[in-house]
Amino acid sequence: LRLVLATKALPALLFATSAAAVAGGVYAVQQETNSQNGVIAVNYAVVLTELHRIAEATTASEEAVRLAPEIGASHGVLGYCYYQLGKLVEAVREFKKSLAIEPDAQIEQLLTKAERELAAEGSFNEQSSSHFALKYEGGQAPATFRRQILDVLEQHYNDLEHDLDYSPRSTIQVILYTQQQFFDVTKAPQWTGALNDGKLRIPISGMQAVDSNLARVLKHELAHSFINLASNGRAPTWLHEGIAQLEEPQSIARDGSLGVPGSFVQHQGSSVNKSRQEGPHGHCILVDPSQRFALACDLGLDKVLIYKLNAANATLTPNDPAFGS
Repeated sequence: LRLVLATKALPALLFATSAAAVAGGVYAVQQETNSQNGVIAVNYAVVLTELHRIAEATTASEEAVRLAPEIGASHGVLGYCYYQLGKLVEAVREFKKSLAIEPDAQIEQLLTKAERELAAEGSFNEQSSSHFALKYEGGQAPATFRRQILDVLEQHYNDLEHDLDYSPRSTIQVILYTQQQFFDVTKAPQWTGALNDGKLRIPISGMQAVDSNLARVLKHELAHSFINLASNGRAPTWLHEGIAQLEEPQSIARDGSLGVPGSFVQHQGSSVNKSRQEGPHGHCILVDPSQRFALACDLGLDKVLIYKLNAANATLTPNDPAFGS
């Protein structure tokens, strides 16, 4: 993984790093000589956004607005930085200032997107962890569920950091939606289960805990963030999807061997036909649609045994009642 990613991303990284060094050098000379040039500050901020160094880009673009408020691009870049930081009100304000100075189709698109998100997320709350800023609507995401999501994301972050030998410089934005909010904001096709457009957008309607499917989705989408940031947005789609799918949690190890079981249960007993039901004979196990229960059909017992399922760590505990027949 490291070799593939480095091979594909290196030219873009070298180009962007060189551009940043040049722009940064010019910007430093400007600071040293106390010259006031808003154009230099704007261009430096643009290069920093290309490198996804958003905190530094925000500082540079704020300086650009101070030096050259009459330049539409200074407000546009600052609006983009605010947008990436999840500051939607400030982003909308700067986009409007930029468009008032000069029309720009890209800024218009960003403004429309930011306003759409603001309409859905204006009353959202925020919660943070070491590497993530989580936005959510209070009633839709209980505290324990939010904590689970952040804990799982932090574990995925550590795994990806190890696998890809890369550490993002910026806090990653994560937004939890109802199904309707998700599609209103993203305008994604109805089959979409989650989306990463620089922010992780996750629909959670009906969920109360992180199950195996949500854990898989979170790691897949987070892998896209890592790849995008490491390659400065220049990685091709096939590389994005290939690495993201490879990084998803697997019950089968990458060498083809089975992973360590989360639970082991040995059924006991027999049934009426002694010739073929002298002992347990597990036939299949299925997960119910809510992913809260696992149903094990045992032909040797003539029973369907019911287990409570913790999908996050793949553990089973006997339900009460313990079976149906």
